[in-house]
Amino acid sequence: MREAGFENIDSLPISIKILLENLLRHCDEEVVTHSHIEKLVDWQNSQHSSEEIMFLPVRVLMQDFTGVPAVVDLAAMRDAVKVLIGTHDFTTFRSTICQSKSPVKTLDSIEISAVDGSSGPEVHFDVRARSFLHNQVRSLVGTLERVGAGSWGTDDVRRALEARDRAACGPVCPPYGLYLAGVSYEVDPFAPSETASKRPA
Repeated sequence: MREAGFENIDSLPISIKILLENLLRHCDEEVVTHSHIEKLVDWQNSQHSSEEIMFLPVRVLMQDFTGVPAVVDLAAMRDAVKVLIGTHDFTTFRSTICQSKSPVKTLDSIEISAVDGSSGPEVHFDVRARSFLHNQVRSLVGTLERVGAGSWGTDDVRRALEARDRAACGPVCPPYGLYLAGVSYEVDPFAPSETASKRPA
């Protein structure tokens, strides 16, 4: 935010800082303008203004592992995901009792979305790969939660991956909410074969 020319931001309330970050990310001088950002920085004098400001949330209030409400930065987590996609040695993100012969796996994608859950906002992680290591998904989600909370950055995730050391992993997410959403194949193994379809009745 200082790079955008706003110096006196340390004293702003945390909620205003989050909204200010939001505007800076989406400033296009059409929907969100520099004037909107200036009004938010000077929020105490602008709070009675009738001008509407569009907010496109990139952070969401959620429950962290301890049940304490925490603000997570979805954009930061999505940025950190990029260093994990592809074929890597995921030793850092697998259990010490993992029985896989190799720690090398290919992570196809991780999609992160905020949804309205039955008990409040939830952050969903859709993780896709041909196969996973023991505790790999829980380790990845726990590490990304640290990024969302602001404790880690993308470079920290990269260093953890490159360390190939279980001790470099972030906290392991609890198993609650983890489930297999589906299995897909390039070719449907259950589809009738051409040979079977040509057999006489």
